[in-house]
Amino acid sequence: MAEQSKAQGNHLAFGLIVGFLSGYPLSYFFQSRALQSKLSLGAYIENFDKILGDSSLVGTVVLGFVVAIAVGGLLGFLVKKSPGSQK
Repeated sequence: MAEQSKAQGNHLAFGLIVGFLSGYPLSYFFQSRALQSKLSLGAYIENFDKILGDSSLVGTVVLGFVVAIAVGGLLGFLVKKSPGSQK
């Protein structure tokens, strides 16, 4: 039982890490259409420091991180809970 709990924790941690790493690129899609028309996703990622320095954009970046971390964590949790993953 402890092994199952540890494996579930590992899946959850992996999901949280993936969510964290994908949070910033995901936040691009929450930005306004005006910003998206000026910057490609690649340029958005390259200008990470400038984007975070703009107070009007930081809230959306934080939202992207929160959503991605929550989804990643939930998926990591559900992977171990799924019937096919039980031993």
